[in-house]
Amino acid sequence: LAPLATTGGALTLTASDSLLPSVGLAFSTHATLTAGNDIVGSGGILRSGTGAGNLHVLAGRDIVLQNATVGQSVSAGAIGIDKTNVTLNANRQGNGGGIQMYTSQVDSRGGNILLGGGLSPLTSGYAQSRADGLAGVMIASDSSLLSRGGHISLRGKGLDGSTGNMNVGVLVQGQVHAEAAGTINIVGKGGDGGSTHAWGVMVNGGATVASDSGALSITGVGGDGVTGHSAGGVIIGAFGPGTVQSQSGAISINGTGGNGDGYFAVGTIVDPGGLVQSLGNNGKPGAINITGHGGNGIGGRSVGVWVQDTGRVQSSGADIVIQGYGGNADAGGNTGVEVKFGGTVSASGAGSVSIIGTGGASLSGANNH
Repeated sequence: LAPLATTGGALTLTASDSLLPSVGLAFSTHATLTAGNDIVGSGGILRSGTGAGNLHVLAGRDIVLQNATVGQSVSAGAIGIDKTNVTLNANRQGNGGGIQMYTSQVDSRGGNILLGGGLSPLTSGYAQSRADGLAGVMIASDSSLLSRGGHISLRGKGLDGSTGNMNVGVLVQGQVHAEAAGTINIVGKGGDGGSTHAWGVMVNGGATVASDSGALSITGVGGDGVTGHSAGGVIIGAFGPGTVQSQSGAISINGTGGNGDGYFAVGTIVDPGGLVQSLGNNGKPGAINITGHGGNGIGGRSVGVWVQDTGRVQSSGADIVIQGYGGNADAGGNTGVEVKFGGTVSASGAGSVSIIGTGGASLSGANNH
């Protein structure tokens, strides 16, 4: 497409196959981009109007942003007043279709940001990868989502029926930031039937997921039927640093390991380089709640919550509650909670720490503490 701009009214682009906007698209009120298959965008897709507007990117399969700037123009009005609600909706045909961002930025300047899939991308649908090694939703290390007060929602699922690995639901390696009272909600499901690393949600590679006063929630479920290892729910750190942080909003992380023949179906891990932190700024500390349920199956080490190897959970004045439930993996080692090998959990000021672990069960293994 050549550069295209509207100065009034709505912008609508529709393609029965794929839509490949490679240069600037500008609009003043609302815009809708629709494709039966893929949408691969580069350049700018920017709104310059005042007040609130909407951008809907709707693809039957994949949405890929490469060197793209999407949302509300930085020169257009006041943050929180002149804003754009951005929806990236892949997998609308229901046969697979993920969302990948490379060297790209979505900036809504106060509007909501939604990356999801299916016909109900906010509540029940998922953007789902169609290839091994690609997450259902991936924010690469050189990419970012900035809502500046709006809410951010990500929903992704890994590839099903694969014999490969790294079929992750949501992979964040870049920056996701909701300022002011904006909330963040990330939901991921690992792909079923792969070999290894079918995590629900991964936050690593230098990533930061951060809110100010808004609540921050991450929910991940590992893939089922994985034959190798690491069909876990949520992992923060490992493969490069990962930070989940709030200024004063509550943080909730809930991971559930998958069920299958493999091992290491851990609920929630804060691994090397991982940091979960409530800063307690403005005298309003936000509590941290971390929950993990280990998976069930043949392999062992279905731990509920694991904080290890320089992984840190810390607050300034806020309470920390960690609850872990070991799975029922046959080979044993299904501990409720493990804090080991230099992992730390700490609360300063008036904050308290509560760790509750319930061991799982196994047919032949031991160490189900």
